[in-house]
Amino acid sequence: MIDHIVASTNIYIENKKRTTFYKRDRDCRLTSSTEIKALLGALYIIAVKKGNRVNVQELWAKDGTGMIRLRAAFSYTRFLFLLRVLRFDDIRTRKDREKSDKLAAIRVIYSSFVNNCISNYSLGEFIIIDEMLHPFRGRCGFVQYMPLKPAKYGIKMYALCDSRTYYTWKFEIYCGKQPDGPYQTSNKPFDIVQRLVDTLKKSNRNLTIDNYYTSYPLAEYLLQNGLTLIGTKKNK
Repeated sequence: MIDHIVASTNIYIENKKRTTFYKRDRDCRLTSSTEIKALLGALYIIAVKKGNRVNVQELWAKDGTGMIRLRAAFSYTRFLFLLRVLRFDDIRTRKDREKSDKLAAIRVIYSSFVNNCISNYSLGEFIIIDEMLHPFRGRCGFVQYMPLKPAKYGIKMYALCDSRTYYTWKFEIYCGKQPDGPYQTSNKPFDIVQRLVDTLKKSNRNLTIDNYYTSYPLAEYLLQNGLTLIGTKKNK
């Protein structure tokens, strides 16, 4: 995944250098896997230190209030540059791929991430499926408004998790109706659950879901495929 991010980002940097003037070559040099790992680490540190709403310049302050680890990794200018140019796909072919996939910009990374989640954890006997909203207000054609969620606006995902450890084992990103093609799927509750538990058939696990997904046909389908169901019913 890191190698794919590096390759995609460097393609974008090369295109950027053709149209933008930089005073110093080092300000727009190509990145590497080591630097991308450092960038991800820096974002983790900033999050742990509750610095997500702090002016970035304050994090690089040299008067003792800044974070030495960040200054040791890269300059303030380089940090902002990497955030601006970070890409997860080949920008040169994105328009063609978007004709059949709304998730074209992150499809490879998304698929790899989900596969890694599945291959690196063994689920317990109790699992749960529910939707979650990742806060986001940027430019995106499928940002959802969910007034009952804390963030209200964001990217909606359907996730299958371990009910004891809360580990996210598999998830789907809701992007509305996909164009005709290999990524067009149904967003009906029955079909969402069916896709998420597809590789867990005959495993004798118990699934807990809320009233949005719960239905008698779903309970029958799961029982026929070696899974049991606990679901809630909407009050009339």
